[in-house]
Amino acid sequence: MDINTLIPKETDFTIPKGREREFEILSNSILSGENILLRGEPGCGKSAYVLHLAAKHKVPVIQIQGDGDMGVVDIVGGFQYSSLKNGTYWIDGALSFALRNGCWVLFDEINMTLPEVLARLHSVLDHRRHLDLKETGESIIRSSGTAFIGTMNPDDFGVHSGTKPLSPALFSRFDIIMDFDYLSGNEEVKLLMKTSDISLKDAQTMVSIAEKSREARKNLEMSLSIDTRMLIAWSKKAVQYGLKDSARAVLVSRFSDADKAALRGILVGFGLIDLVKKGSQK
Repeated sequence: MDINTLIPKETDFTIPKGREREFEILSNSILSGENILLRGEPGCGKSAYVLHLAAKHKVPVIQIQGDGDMGVVDIVGGFQYSSLKNGTYWIDGALSFALRNGCWVLFDEINMTLPEVLARLHSVLDHRRHLDLKETGESIIRSSGTAFIGTMNPDDFGVHSGTKPLSPALFSRFDIIMDFDYLSGNEEVKLLMKTSDISLKDAQTMVSIAEKSREARKNLEMSLSIDTRMLIAWSKKAVQYGLKDSARAVLVSRFSDADKAALRGILVGFGLIDLVKKGSQK
């Protein structure tokens, strides 16, 4: 594989006003190859910032998607049988591959991963900075510039399905722990206008709807809110098809029936009430 194909494409990223110094420290820490943990709601820019920084500095990234079904073999590797080779041979997992090739590791949803899988990270993240392949007896050294970035949603009593607190042993191995949040309303409006050429009026309407949904989620009236990723997708289609039609296709379909009822209440004040009819999935 050509490692250069793992360098992300360049993207814009809006640093929240008033947090420039924090992001400067974060950027320098990642570029120094440290262990970083980014926490925040889905779609608020955690992974996007890492990929933006990697593209800017032309660094390859291996992105690992954590979940409850991931096993040790997925990140470390395992033996496979080949009739052509007349026996078994070793294939690196995502983490092993990244360490061998000096790629940044971006471990998304790290707190959805099983503890026995995360335990294999300990030697990679502490002073030893190597991955022991017990299966082969090999030790893969982590180079000085190889950053490890974990991202996680809040482990808030099951609101984010499948999340759980990280063990103290793993949590203590992160050099920087930084909380991400959504941009301010004005910043989010500017972002939509920049990424999709949507009008100021429509962008303001969309952001206001998103903010109402986030407030509803905090009040446990919805299990899912409208995040920045959803807004960007909606805005791009809204330029072509208008707010109502694009929302039906891009936005509303993401919500459960229970959330649609709450969303209906939010849309009343924005002239988009016909999008969600009570008891309808259309």
